[in-house]
Amino acid sequence: MKSNDSVGDLRAQAAYCSGATQVILVSKDPKVQEVLRGLRIMRFYPDTTDAEGNWTSVFKVEVDSR
Repeated sequence: MKSNDSVGDLRAQAAYCSGATQVILVSKDPKVQEVLRGLRIMRFYPDTTDAEGNWTSVFKVEVDSR
């Protein structure tokens, strides 16, 4: 996915996957891979405000350290 892809694009890519399919974080960049190894996905959710409380419609992926 590119950074400007939409939730609809993500839904279309995952349409034929089982709901139990695991989601993992990946990167081709070795430096980013090192960071991702220490993270796990906690949840996905739509969000309607940014850090300053301004309206913005985005879909977030929450991660945490392992």
